[in-house]
Amino acid sequence: RRLLLAKCREEFESRTLASAAFDRQDGLTPEEEEARAESKRKMLGNIRFIGELARLDMLHQSILHKCVKQLLEKKRTQTDMAESIECLSHLMRTVGERMDTDKAKGLMDQYFSRMRSV
Repeated sequence: RRLLLAKCREEFESRTLASAAFDRQDGLTPEEEEARAESKRKMLGNIRFIGELARLDMLHQSILHKCVKQLLEKKRTQTDMAESIECLSHLMRTVGERMDTDKAKGLMDQYFSRMRSV
């Protein structure tokens, strides 16, 4: 279990590095576009997996809140922010209801306020 969680964390934290590798001013070659699409699928798959682990109570709520906070941080580019919002929407669809408790109401309000401002 610990190895699985460590791998998920590593993948989650490296998602911006993967997308930054494709941020260039000039166009991408077809091979680079394919690699970028594969990287995005992997990133979204990892987010879904994190959500499913949380649904099975294998992740603590505090970890989910850390993930949401990281996804809502200001990003270098619009592409980075768009990908983070996409990941956030997948995560919220999966576990948003579980995160929306009386205890976390303040945090959830902050998250949605930040999403509206983006």
